[in-house]
Amino acid sequence: MRRVDLINASNNVRTAILESNLQSLLRDILVRHDEVSHIAIANAFRLYIKHSNDFAVHELDILKIFDLGDLNDSSFWAIIFKADMDETRPIANRIYSKISLIIDFLPKFNEMLKQHNVGYELINGIAEVTASEGKEIFTIILPEDDNFPSHPSRIINALQSIMHFYKTFAQLENIDDSDISVAAIDSGSDKSFDITGSGKVIKEIREFVIAIWDRLVFHKERKIHERIELVSKTLPVIERINKLKDSGALGAEQCEILKNQILDGTNLFIQSGAILPEFDKLATVNPRQIMAIEPKLLSEHIENISEQTDIKETETLTTDDTEQFEQFKKFLEQQKKSKTTNRNKKK
Repeated sequence: MRRVDLINASNNVRTAILESNLQSLLRDILVRHDEVSHIAIANAFRLYIKHSNDFAVHELDILKIFDLGDLNDSSFWAIIFKADMDETRPIANRIYSKISLIIDFLPKFNEMLKQHNVGYELINGIAEVTASEGKEIFTIILPEDDNFPSHPSRIINALQSIMHFYKTFAQLENIDDSDISVAAIDSGSDKSFDITGSGKVIKEIREFVIAIWDRLVFHKERKIHERIELVSKTLPVIERINKLKDSGALGAEQCEILKNQILDGTNLFIQSGAILPEFDKLATVNPRQIMAIEPKLLSEHIENISEQTDIKETETLTTDDTEQFEQFKKFLEQQKKSKTTNRNKKK
């Protein structure tokens, strides 16, 4: 679980408990149970369920850690409704103490989780990472399975792709392309990198990567090498560069360099299987399936992990996957040869 995910999940659990008034309800049950009405219990139940229906795996993990899984169990609420104190008191005591711990402890714990190089701002009730004034944060996430951590080359590819994008858009906007940094790194079930730079350039990169995502979704039925080829042919920034060349604003050689940078960055980004937090908001399909990691970047781990978990390599990498990967490599080789030929022609 990444820090920002943990902070948001903690806030969601705490909000559900506070807005359902569970702490006061349980205290009243323990102290003056004869005065607690079924209406008060029903209201608490209704408000808590309203929030818990939106809980994802992270919120459920927090409830489990704090031994509060009973809150999502109808048998707990049935016991509270019965008001048989011999049965109610032990569970009400336990839940009350755990709830009090969450209310008092989680805000302090969340403060400890925050990283110093970035800010955290509540936007529509959700904590998001923010940058200093004049700069913008761009977060990329590398999804991982528990048994298959990323090879270093995957991380290099993802960061290198952003460097290519940043350099290209900074040059198009006549902005210093050295003003980029990795402000924060996090890991849990996934790895994430918070990259900061010029607000204008980062916004253009975000829009560009979302355009890549849109095209990948459109061509989701295609094989990986076909998708990359189709996406590369329709990138809007290529048309923008060509127009600058036609108008004389950029020389032919400079335009070729920029196009190569953007194409190299696009290939590396797709190869790495990186996603953006924004993909989940835009998605009608699972971003992790569309951006499934290219097999080569996990292959060096398969043998060792298979021995530990009794997973056969054939279960991880099918014949069809291998064929797709081989075709993908051929496509990249063709691109390299094409670039070399173009450079030789210029000479």
